Amino acid sequence: MDNGAAQGGSSRAALKRKKKLKKKRKQQQQPLVAVPSSSKKRKKQKQQPGPSPPPPPSVESDALQIIDAADVAPDTVAVAMRPRTQEDGDTRGRRVLRALLAPVGARAFYEETFERRGLFVRGRGSNYLSGWCSTEDVFRALEQPATSGVDVDVTRYDPSSEKRKTLSDGIVDAAWARQQLDQGATIRLRQPQDRLAKVQALCRALEGEFGSTVGANAYLTAKDGAQGFAAHWDDVDVFILQLEGRKRWRVGACADEVYRLPRVSSEDFDGEALKRLCPQLTEIVLEPGDVLYLPRGFIHSAVTEGSENSLHLTLSCHRANSWADLIEAALPNALSEAIARDPKMRESLPRDCLHYMGVAHALDSSDDEENESDDDDASLTEVAAVRYDPEIPRSRSLQKKRRQRFAERCAGHCKDILARLLTNLDSACDDRATAFVAERLPPSSPEKGDPSTITATTRVHCVERRDARLVLGEAGVLLYHALDNATTHRGKPVACLEFEEEDAPCLEALLASHAARPVLVRDLPHSSDDDRIAVAASLVAEGLLVVSASGLEAGSSSDSDG
Repeated sequence: MDNGAAQGGSSRAALKRKKKLKKKRKQQQQPLVAVPSSSKKRKKQKQQPGPSPPPPPSVESDALQIIDAADVAPDTVAVAMRPRTQEDGDTRGRRVLRALLAPVGARAFYEETFERRGLFVRGRGSNYLSGWCSTEDVFRALEQPATSGVDVDVTRYDPSSEKRKTLSDGIVDAAWARQQLDQGATIRLRQPQDRLAKVQALCRALEGEFGSTVGANAYLTAKDGAQGFAAHWDDVDVFILQLEGRKRWRVGACADEVYRLPRVSSEDFDGEALKRLCPQLTEIVLEPGDVLYLPRGFIHSAVTEGSENSLHLTLSCHRANSWADLIEAALPNALSEAIARDPKMRESLPRDCLHYMGVAHALDSSDDEENESDDDDASLTEVAAVRYDPEIPRSRSLQKKRRQRFAERCAGHCKDILARLLTNLDSACDDRATAFVAERLPPSSPEKGDPSTITATTRVHCVERRDARLVLGEAGVLLYHALDNATTHRGKPVACLEFEEEDAPCLEALLASHAARPVLVRDLPHSSDDDRIAVAASLVAEGLLVVSASGLEAGSSSDSDG
């Protein structure tokens, strides 16, 4: 090769290296997140018809979002609660939730707020929530026999002990409760949905939205700075509806993440505990028409403001409805099944496992690995014990291997239990659904139809699918439903219908129907029209199905879902 060629080759190589170096320097100067260039052409976005509504004015914080909602129509909640024929419970519940939180939408609530932070919606007017419950409703309820701790509590906050003091005991009558209120007490009416039809309808609608039971309490507190309860957190998510008077709340999330979404309610917190758990509390004032949402685990306390007694209604939901509750309920059955079916689960533990398992041995085996190579001698414990058991491991490395084998064997059993839990997950969810059906509030006036009107050409639909649950029985299928429930918790045994196993596909199709998509009886999956009619007629007689508003008979020219 001549010198010219050699020089040309080296020049090209040098140029390549220079280009690589320049490219590398350019990449190093690039930001981690690309900044869009103004010179690039942007994609033309489709113009939406009409001006887009501005977002509601809000005050953002990590713990609480405050929304000013002066532009919301004053009759939004009343309109949302009006019954509609062509809708199911899910639709009704979603509409009621949107009305309570307006102008915040349900999707925004679930994606940005639910279980993450509090939400305070204010400024919608004093009549926005009127009619749900009143002071006279509370005293009218106490005209019936009311037991302290069951139906009602009369309490007062004690500043000296910084705890709640319960004044009521035994039977509480309205006159005594009114006297205590005049002296600065708080009356907590438990479960007003048992007595007030409007509160029952509100709780039932939200049960359709959340898929779990919804309870309520009414709190009537004396004027002029009275306080009934100490600062605490609850084991439920709450929606606080201010109905009368004004109340100043102090709310906040615990600084330590370990206290987030607790499964049990807390004790009363004194000032020192408050500073330790929640250094930053937000103060807000609720006026009639305002709504405050607090996730479980949010610390809160309240005092009245002004010369008028305060009344608010608290709606509580998501009690014992977490992943932990589901797995906790399913795990014992999976463990019992593994023990019964796998002989390896019943084998004895290694007879010498206590010589290398335990906290003391864990500390022995956690020494630096660099010392393991020259660790031929046993620990003092092992040397002392070797005289009566020569099989005890003499070195840390051997001890560590035995500990690892023991843990791997235990992990194998845990994997088997987990696999069985996942196999039986549907059964565990059926148990929870059946419990929900047994506990949920019934409709105010269930309408039971005439089964004799059902023919093969009748269109029917399910009134509310969350009212019923189809599960496997010992010799067929069982259909539990809530239409005959009492308003009091578990006041009556849950109603149950028994069907043959071959009826199951037909029942599933009927329960999946709704007002917007009714089903034609002759199209149901069953062996004959007689069987289809019999199954549908039985649900109509219970009030679980109704004849579609599109008409009793299906026209010959239209078999659509109308």
